[in-house]
Amino acid sequence: MKNIKKALPYFLFIILGVYGCTASLTRQQNEVLIEILDILSITITETEDILKNNTDPTNMYVDILDKLIFMKELIQEIKNGNEPYDEEVIFKYSTKIKEIEANIKNALDKVFSSDVFFGLGKYKISDFSDEGKKSLDEFTQTIIDSQLKNFRKLFPNQTLIIVIKVIGYADETPIGPELYEILIKEIDQPLPLEPHEQKKILNNRLSFLRARSIFEYIKMQMQTMNQMENIIIGQPDIQGFGEALPYPSGSVDPPYQSQDERRRICKIYSKINIDSQ
Repeated sequence: MKNIKKALPYFLFIILGVYGCTASLTRQQNEVLIEILDILSITITETEDILKNNTDPTNMYVDILDKLIFMKELIQEIKNGNEPYDEEVIFKYSTKIKEIEANIKNALDKVFSSDVFFGLGKYKISDFSDEGKKSLDEFTQTIIDSQLKNFRKLFPNQTLIIVIKVIGYADETPIGPELYEILIKEIDQPLPLEPHEQKKILNNRLSFLRARSIFEYIKMQMQTMNQMENIIIGQPDIQGFGEALPYPSGSVDPPYQSQDERRRICKIYSKINIDSQ
């Protein structure tokens, strides 16, 4: 990342210097594109190294890597003359690279036991335990005090968008009659007749509802902190994986029992985007 931090101001200066120029523009444009491609190559390599040490497919770096590769391919197409050179597009991409670098450096993720928040068959914010609320309060405060603070230094005048990703899991505990009636109303598809498959779908929905409640609580806490000037809480990424095993193969010693507490977890990620409008 040190190489990226040194190079970013340089090529941003070049990009800004290109505005309004008409003479020798082709040479300067080529220099800009070469500089961006070099920085993208470094960032992609470092992100791939991170992914080797964090093989969880739900982590935020998978999405970041895809964006970096897409940007590199587009910049290469511009350099090859297959796409037009657009100063606004180039400047937007330079900002996006800076944003991605900051997200890698200030990544926030946390794994919580859903038992901390919810009792058996519970999923609402009103069901949160005091310990669960305290844990989420601390995580939310870290977003404000650390992640947002560091981004504000890099982007002092731009609107920041907080994007929260929450993934819920469940064990294989059967669904009780009362919870069944609640969950059946939340599912917009016919349930299979086979009991085991039916239970999997119901637990999938239960894990989603729990993840949604966790996001709603984080959002509510942020809105009460009175530190949200030029800050937007963006569209969340909420997923319920139900009875799926929450850890990559080989990362946690098996066996996973049907009611193993390692399966009743919730993963929370936070990243910051820059409002481009």
